[in-house]
Amino acid sequence: LGDGNFGPTESYATDNFAQIAIHLSLDPRIGRLSLSDINADGWLDLSDEIIEYFGSDQMVRFGYDFDSSDTTYQDHLMTIANVVNCYPYTQNAVYDLQLEKKQNSSVMQVTIRNKKENTETREENYEQQYDGVELTYRDEKKGESVTIYIPEDRSATNPETVSLDGCITYEQAYKVAWR
Repeated sequence: LGDGNFGPTESYATDNFAQIAIHLSLDPRIGRLSLSDINADGWLDLSDEIIEYFGSDQMVRFGYDFDSSDTTYQDHLMTIANVVNCYPYTQNAVYDLQLEKKQNSSVMQVTIRNKKENTETREENYEQQYDGVELTYRDEKKGESVTIYIPEDRSATNPETVSLDGCITYEQAYKVAWR
């Protein structure tokens, strides 16, 4: 419901990542968290922000059956976040999500103080450089795995292979592949 009002699990299915993440977090067997441990209202607002940023409600959809008891809550949350172009983090012991979007200025600055001049050495390994992407997702209409290739002519000789569990729409997969 939002605004601090979160009741029992709804009696209908949802594919909105924010609602899924909230209920996953509050689940007594998976997340075992309370409302004070997650930014539930923020996740609902984030869902609206993602729709506005991408201009499509397809970008907040998530569809995946978590069927392993070996998966941690953090892994569940990371799986959901990857599909909706977010990254999870904790601040002041509260789980939150941040939309990864284009930025005009750097948000991270790395400085090395007390470094002596000409003492740094680096070895670059260019063999690991990727020249494309092969992203696999599950199409909700066909119910089968589909692979997106970038570049589309499959000319990449060393593509990064990504399996996007929980992604069910072409639009999501395409935008994540280009990310």
